[in-house]
Amino acid sequence: MTEKTKKIESAVKAIIAKALRDAAEALTTGAALFADLADPADTGEIIPPPRRGYADFYFCGCPGLAALSRKIGVTCFKAGATQQGVLIRQRDLAKDFYAGTALGDGGYTLEPGWNAWEMRQIHSISVAPDSAVSFVSRALRVKLSVPFHVFEKNLRHEMKSLALHEWIKTPAGKAHLAARGVRMSEVERFTVPMFGDDPRMPPDRATEIYMVKPRTDLSKVVAILDRCAKGEI
Repeated sequence: MTEKTKKIESAVKAIIAKALRDAAEALTTGAALFADLADPADTGEIIPPPRRGYADFYFCGCPGLAALSRKIGVTCFKAGATQQGVLIRQRDLAKDFYAGTALGDGGYTLEPGWNAWEMRQIHSISVAPDSAVSFVSRALRVKLSVPFHVFEKNLRHEMKSLALHEWIKTPAGKAHLAARGVRMSEVERFTVPMFGDDPRMPPDRATEIYMVKPRTDLSKVVAILDRCAKGEI
């Protein structure tokens, strides 16, 4: 085992140990941090997964992301598509501490508040009769005319300009962070494998944090989903 490998393994073990300590703190601070993402229309409805040929698009928030949004002065949500069902995806995001790690001067650090993800309620709007998009509780259901992997590829391409990790590298993004006294490294997010993966593997960059608002940006998102589902890009 090389010295570099030993250092990586040691760093990952430290991250996991800190995650266990921070979990308790996240439980007590989560309610306050998540207040601006609270859903007053929460009905506790059971959401069945989409059937074959469909996918669900969701907006998801957590206390850690709410705190980051307030810090940078930009509303952000985790957004993406799944064929497993949004509640299963919500569980997996929490289990993985998705985007919960930042890279600082001392290496990767897992921060509290990133293991309490919750799907955002989506309120329906008018769509065209031939739209591929319909509404279910906490999701936009999309009828696919292309394979799911093609739809996801199209979606990433069309939403690239809204992605937080892309925006912070632009002149506008850099200027915004500088004005607020926030370093880029505080905003870049990573997901560290918690169990079962090779600890020598570097963390995954979290690329599905988007600068979107489920209420005010919904028409824009629906149009993107419709194009991507039909392969019209």
